[in-house]
Amino acid sequence: MRTSDLVDRYIDAVIARDVAGEYEAQRPALFAHYHEFWSARRPYRRDWDVAELRGKRDLVRSTLERLDGEFARHGLDLAELEIVLFVGHGTTNGHAYREGGRFVVWIPVETYGSARLANVFLTHEILHALHYTASPGFYFENREEQSRIGRMLITEGLATYLTTVVLDVPEEEALWGGHLPDGQLTGWLAQCERRYGEMCSFFLANFDNSLREHGLFCLGDTGNVFQSRGGYFAGMRLIRRTAETLAIPPLELLHQNARSLEDLILKLLATANAG
Repeated sequence: MRTSDLVDRYIDAVIARDVAGEYEAQRPALFAHYHEFWSARRPYRRDWDVAELRGKRDLVRSTLERLDGEFARHGLDLAELEIVLFVGHGTTNGHAYREGGRFVVWIPVETYGSARLANVFLTHEILHALHYTASPGFYFENREEQSRIGRMLITEGLATYLTTVVLDVPEEEALWGGHLPDGQLTGWLAQCERRYGEMCSFFLANFDNSLREHGLFCLGDTGNVFQSRGGYFAGMRLIRRTAETLAIPPLELLHQNARSLEDLILKLLATANAG
């Protein structure tokens, strides 16, 4: 993989000299995408401890170097994949966007505070880029497409499930990467299992609706899975079931036609809802 690192530029342009425009000029398409879809435009933090920020960047870089081997072990070549490291507003762990006819992974390093979290969520974001590259029908061009419930269910579920495959980790690790304390995690998982049918009913009823910042895909009240990423759990389970139904190796899911995969997920949702 190829890494483009804007962190030192942030330190110089934003923290030292307060010229955010100079920083964003290094990658205008990225920052236009980031502020349209992932964070409101606002002043950047200038009070970061520089050593802390560089430490987060170094954690991300060292994790990416190791993950290159993990993907290669599963036959996934990341040689042509570009990953941009930058400093954002702390709103998301990253994703992928289209630039110049290819998909680029973008990683806001300020959101990475542990090796465990970096291991899981860097894998997750790389999988988004690989999925969009293989099946561009799952990408989005506007906010309505981005927030379409069916698209989010499939893309986030696929990235979460395939993280268990690439890293050979349990589902709970791929879902949270150590972010939740064990006690909260146990309760959250139990509630996901208990309310799985309820979540499937919601997804079936709203599959083609666009709902901005729905709690099923955001982090809020961790005592309520409808407000704390329950959609990742449901999506992961549905995608795992899809691989079993199609009798294909999990990584082949990256190449499934968008319409065909959506049709199968809808059938699985209807079955879960009926149960």
